[in-house]
Amino acid sequence: MKKRSVVLSLLAAISVMVSTQAISATSVANGYAVNSTGQIVTNNFGQCWHTGFWTPAMAVPGCDGVPANAGVPALPKVAAPAPAPAVVAVVPAPEPAPAPKTIFTDKPITIEGANFDSGSANLKSTASSQLDTVVEFAAKYKEANLTVVGYTDSLGKESANQVLSRKRAESVKAYLTGKGVAASRITTDGKGSANPVGDNKTAAGRAQNRRVEINSVERVAQ
Repeated sequence: MKKRSVVLSLLAAISVMVSTQAISATSVANGYAVNSTGQIVTNNFGQCWHTGFWTPAMAVPGCDGVPANAGVPALPKVAAPAPAPAVVAVVPAPEPAPAPKTIFTDKPITIEGANFDSGSANLKSTASSQLDTVVEFAAKYKEANLTVVGYTDSLGKESANQVLSRKRAESVKAYLTGKGVAASRITTDGKGSANPVGDNKTAAGRAQNRRVEINSVERVAQ
């Protein structure tokens, strides 16, 4: 028993000697002894070695019951990036087709009855000046279409007046095509004694009703 006590005393002396040597080879920091690499010196029981001026307030993580990870701030949680907004292709609406516009002459040209022989569809030379105005218009407006409508007074049978009025319209068309206006651009019609513009009870009124009206219409894109 006495021998065992001697052995324990010897081991304690050796431990104290090693610890004393360790302290002599270190410096002190914040109440703890540290070695040449800056690490805190511990004894054989893993306890951090205090200096003479250590106080509990100086305890550091890993020593004196303070967890090793104490004081280490947790990494902030980074929110997942918001998904990129979906790209929606914007398809421009198709432009509407241009609506055709209609160009009218200031007023229809009227070839009066004095320019025809009585009861005849033959044009007199006096109608040339008015018809040449129509030719100039057709040459300027290439897309213009011409509507030629013949009329008569109320004398005679209506069936005969219908035929005569149509023939007078065809005579005007023949003049225009002879001046270079395409026949496909000219439409003719005969209305007989319909739509009178004068009084059929008078000679002057009947002369007004014996006429050919020329209307010009051009349809082009705006």
